Amino acid sequence: MVKINLEVLSCFFVILELLTKYICCLLQWEFRFSVLMAFINTVFAYFMQFLPKWFVKPFAKPYVAGVKIDEVLDVAKNLNDKGFSTTIDILGEFVNDEKGAIKVKNQYSKLIRSIRERDLDSTISVKLTHLGLDLDFAFCKNLMTELTQEAKRFNVGIAIDMENS
Repeated sequence: MVKINLEVLSCFFVILELLTKYICCLLQWEFRFSVLMAFINTVFAYFMQFLPKWFVKPFAKPYVAGVKIDEVLDVAKNLNDKGFSTTIDILGEFVNDEKGAIKVKNQYSKLIRSIRERDLDSTISVKLTHLGLDLDFAFCKNLMTELTQEAKRFNVGIAIDMENS
């Protein structure tokens, strides 16, 4: 028969209770911290567009493959060579007019052709607001339809990024 010392057992349960409370506090802190960081990231991301490029570049470098299309495609190729697929996004969100949306659509068209020419394992990610969704739904739909037809022709996938759409 096993004898259990009630003092040891009582001490064990007190320690277990304290650990449980500590972990719960940590989880609540983690939750609060993650909400705070999400808010800070959103605010920072919004204001980055107004900051000079020399200031933003060190913060963006881990997330931005390049400024020019060739830089981006070289990074994608390097990642493909290491066994990774890639998704390429043209940075930006909102456009001021239809001319700006057409320019973005043409940049994506060039990107699609370049992905196929280099035989990359890559897709593109498009924000509908970057194609003029806030300007005119039908206009955006037409541009997106043109883009999807081109992507289909060149066998390049498209993801729709709904971040702020």
